[in-house]
Parts: sequence; structure tokens; C-alpha cells
Amino acid sequence: MNHKISLYFFLSKFDLFGNYLQQRIKKEMFSTKSSLTCFSGGCGLCSRCSGGTVGNYAYPDYGVREEPIKTKTNWEKYQGMLKISEKYRSYLNETENISFVKETLTKVKDMYDDDVKPLQSELFAMRAMGIPLEGDILLDNGYRFCADNFNQMDNLSNDDYQGYVDKFPEFKKKMDQLMKKYNYEYPEKSGTIPKSYERKEGKYTLIEESGGQMCDDPECTMVGHCIMDIRPEYSYYYGMLPIYTRNKEHELCSLCISK
Repeated sequence: MNHKISLYFFLSKFDLFGNYLQQRIKKEMFSTKSSLTCFSGGCGLCSRCSGGTVGNYAYPDYGVREEPIKTKTNWEKYQGMLKISEKYRSYLNETENISFVKETLTKVKDMYDDDVKPLQSELFAMRAMGIPLEGDILLDNGYRFCADNFNQMDNLSNDDYQGYVDKFPEFKKKMDQLMKKYNYEYPEKSGTIPKSYERKEGKYTLIEESGGQMCDDPECTMVGHCIMDIRPEYSYYYGMLPIYTRNKEHELCSLCISK
């Protein structure tokens, strides 16, 4: 008799726990949405069958959230490509590495569009790998990479090339004197140099952040390109020079701006 009472008590507790568990599962796994009818009257899942408001269903929700499909932009694809290529390159020998980098950079070049703008360093890498570039290429910082200036330098005769290199010492002398006059050190520490100039083409404003912009005066830019080509260490010097921009569409150095 005592065993029967104990069994009955156990089954009662089990049944109560089962009801509690069923309600808990329904509460956690189903979310209420509007609907007009149950369609069955005994599904055990809708709000009416489980004690809720008539006409509201509890639709199954098994804890899996359907995420919207994200379409990667060219920029995201491009970043992913660079990461994969960098990892892959570590397994290649030098010859294979060069070939792979050239192939990858060519693919990167083809991905440039209105959403994906190149970094200046990428375009220099492409030039180094012999990937053809031409025209004015809009960079990610809003300035332009004048590929035709490099192409012009590449096609100079030896005499013309050396002629531009020979003009650099005089350019440097005048530029150093100007910077000293205005206590100018580098773009972020520009001293008392004029902040802007008005020319017939429009207003030119001093660039006060380092970015590697160069003067667009035809002769001045050839002097710079040739000296940096033969003496790469002068790239740092040119990066420090006072340069003025007209809405990032045309740049002139502090010597050429006042001509």
C-alpha cells in the first residue's frame, strides 16, 4: 500500500513537471504572430490550444535565426584577396612569388571602381611589377595618381633623363631656402608659410597632412620623378615639401605656386 502511494505521488510529480516543461518549451521555442484561425482546433501549438488569445498562433522557432544574405562589396572582396594572397605567398619560392604577386595585383587592378579606390602604394607596386597604368587614377584619399607622368619618364632619352636629374640640386637649394624663410618643417608643422594662393585657375590651399602629393608643373614633376627614380631616398624629402592643392584636382609646390 505504501509503495502504491509512493508510486502515485511520483507519477503526479512527474506529470506536473511534464506540464511545466511543455509550457516552458512552448514559451521559449515559439513566438506569437497574428492569425485568424487555428485550422485544426487541436494543434497544441497555437495560442488558443495552449491557453492564449483566440486567433493568435505560436509559430515554431527552433533557435535558428535566418540571417540576411550579405553581398560582399568589391572593397571587402579586395581586402579578402590581399589576406589570402599574403598567406599563400609565404609558401612560394622567389620566382613563383613574383609571378603570383603580378597576377594578384592585376586582378586587384580590375576590381577598382567607384566603391574601391586604390592606395598609392598599390599603384607603385603595380609599376614595379610592370603592370601598365595610364591616365589620372583617383586614389582612396581623393587625390590623383598621374600615371602618364611616370610613363613619360620611362620614355625619356638618356640625355633628357639626366637633364632633369641635373636640375634637382638647384630646385632643392631654392626649396630649402623657402622652407627656412617660413620656418616650415613638414606638412603638419608648416610654420608661417602662406596657407593659400589665389590664381586664375582658382584657389590653392596648403596641404597640411603628409600624403606624398607632387607638383603638377610639367618640368617640376619630371625633376621629382627622375631624381626619386635614380635616388629613391629622396622620396622622403618630397613627402615633406609644401604642396598646394586646388580641390584635389591640381597640385603645385610652393616654388611653382607663385610663378
